[in-house]
Amino acid sequence: MRKAASLLLHDKIVLFQYIAKDGQEALDFLHRKSPYQLTDKPDLVILDINLPKLNGKEVLGLMKGDKDLAAIPVIMYTSSHHENDKVECYKKKADLYLTKFNSFQEFQKTKDSFKSFLESKFN
Repeated sequence: MRKAASLLLHDKIVLFQYIAKDGQEALDFLHRKSPYQLTDKPDLVILDINLPKLNGKEVLGLMKGDKDLAAIPVIMYTSSHHENDKVECYKKKADLYLTKFNSFQEFQKTKDSFKSFLESKFN
């Protein structure tokens, strides 16, 4: 697990990021299993569909089915433009589904959607 820090939204929100190498490590972190016992529960989780071991949709389903994790907002951020992936993620209670961008216009749309979501959840 890598740790990084980011400052977003014009210094309004500080995100401390923990980057899991696979879906199982993400769940271990969320459940505060060793070596993550002293970490805080995150305020937001960003998942890619194509995680190894447990994919992002599996992690999403397990999170939303767990009373201790269900309230954490989850953003699916993926290269999949398949409508069925989007529908399945929303059925599993994803809060937002963003596709990775191939152009500057797509980047701008993704950035604006992400910013609006963060402002609605954390302001």
